Amino acid sequence: MLRIGMQGIKVIITTRSERVASIMGTVPPHGLRALSEDHCWNLFKQRAFGLGRVEESPSLKEIIK
Repeated sequence: MLRIGMQGIKVIITTRSERVASIMGTVPPHGLRALSEDHCWNLFKQRAFGLGRVEESPSLKEIIK
């Protein structure tokens, strides 16, 4: 279906599976390192609450983690 799309259209596939990446077969996969726990927490807070809008209560932090 994607092969008959508009000229110049790009699709980015994300996966944790090397097999899925190899099936796509267009370009070599680009591996990424895992985020640290602190980076994950900061990313979650930003996406869930917006910048500077979350009050970190210990109980909320414990539930989320």
